[in-house]
Amino acid sequence: ATADRQKAILMELVPDRPELTDPVLKNIDQDQDAVKAMLLAASKMRGVPPQMLEFVAGLGEVWSAQTLSAYLKTTGKLSEWIDARDVLIVPEGPLSGLGE
Repeated sequence: ATADRQKAILMELVPDRPELTDPVLKNIDQDQDAVKAMLLAASKMRGVPPQMLEFVAGLGEVWSAQTLSAYLKTTGKLSEWIDARDVLIVPEGPLSGLGE
């Protein structure tokens, strides 16, 4: 449901621009597939590791950033989306994660 809502927002903000929307839609679909695989694994493990929770919790922010970047391009602004998870590192410790 969340992914479908994000796709609808993207298509509303960036209509008729498949060169901008298709990559974002592809990323959302790939993330949905990853979440489904994680849910299957979690059901077999009878628990959810904190890393899975962190991944899923961050998807809304990732999708929103991609949507914003696509929208900004329609307004003529220079914009490139980067995945913050690739550049920001949170060291393991008592203040990292979701407070597990």
